[in-house]
Amino acid sequence: KEVLKWTNFYDPDDILGFPLRGLPNYKDAVEEDIPIQTGTVFAAHTDYWTDNSFTVPVAERLAALAEYL
Repeated sequence: KEVLKWTNFYDPDDILGFPLRGLPNYKDAVEEDIPIQTGTVFAAHTDYWTDNSFTVPVAERLAALAEYL
């Protein structure tokens, strides 16, 4: 059973965040790219941890990992 999968969450307004599709070995390393809106352009890179569209899936993955272990 695959428990840990890399899902790339990114805000299009985040100058350091971007979709990984198109990079070499994307299909081997990344499950999917998910665009989310965390806030303004100026806060896009720092607001992931306060946005439920990011924190809820991360919490679900951590709970699945805890059950697996």
